[in-house]
Amino acid sequence: MVVELDGMRLPKMAPSAMDCVRDRDHARDVLTAYYYPEIRHDCDPRVYPDREVRIGCGVHLVVSAETGTIISIGDHAPAPVGAASPVLTPVRRPKRRTHGGAGTRVPTSIPELIERVRQVVGKDAVERTSNHYVVRVPGASPIGIAANVGDWRSIRNSVRTLRHYGIDVTRDV
Repeated sequence: MVVELDGMRLPKMAPSAMDCVRDRDHARDVLTAYYYPEIRHDCDPRVYPDREVRIGCGVHLVVSAETGTIISIGDHAPAPVGAASPVLTPVRRPKRRTHGGAGTRVPTSIPELIERVRQVVGKDAVERTSNHYVVRVPGASPIGIAANVGDWRSIRNSVRTLRHYGIDVTRDV
């Protein structure tokens, strides 16, 4: 069924969409958005697999992809420049901790780890070599801790190794 409004032939429309056409100028905008949309995309396929959205001339149309029938008509106003998008949220980057932080049980840097080891076993038990710290505990073999970590898991692995030898460097939170 083709709808005529003041001599203009409009495409097939649902009855609720026909009621939304206000006047001849609005009908012209609907025609332009229908045949020459500025933006055209499919609706969410999980919810409406057979519908598409056409936007143009300040008009927002929902059209049946199978029959080409206009299901609904609405006004479309583009967002102002610099407005926050409701779809894209700002990316939260984790704050890099250099010397621990509030609420951390495990040390987050090598200097903090070495300081905690010295508090537990004594200052003389830790010595520095060129690339490692060596922790010497009576009754155990020397424990090596890398001075420059190349992986974020390195500190946690060192804490686990120290705990295996009875040196607990975690703090109560």
